[in-house]
Amino acid sequence: MTRSSFPWREYLFRIFLAFFLVFVTYNPLGFSYFHWLYTETFHVSTFKIFIGISLLIAWVAFVYATARSLGKWGILLALIFFIVLVMLFVGDINTLAQNPLILQYTIILVTSLLLGTGVAWNIIWRWFSGMYEKHDNLVE
Repeated sequence: MTRSSFPWREYLFRIFLAFFLVFVTYNPLGFSYFHWLYTETFHVSTFKIFIGISLLIAWVAFVYATARSLGKWGILLALIFFIVLVMLFVGDINTLAQNPLILQYTIILVTSLLLGTGVAWNIIWRWFSGMYEKHDNLVE
């Protein structure tokens, strides 16, 4: 048996879901649940409560899956890894300190990468351990 290539599509899909969750909850553009709830006239409707509970359920699922799969040391190492990875592209820390918009997007990106990796850790682990083979992709 040969080792299959890394399942990028599945991994990136989970990263995208985590990014979508974080971005819908809060983003600097002002089109988020946070802004919808607090910056408009504070009118609580059933629909806002439904969306808020849905986001809360998604956050609990992502955080729980990340905590279970990575553990506290894995979360710390992944957090450091993604911060350093983003800093490779951003440059120095002064860039973040001088531009709060870049800092907000950096926090959103790092949080998304951390949650997405935590949710996708079983894919990564199966690939590293050699348990992910071509027959895993077949639909029966």
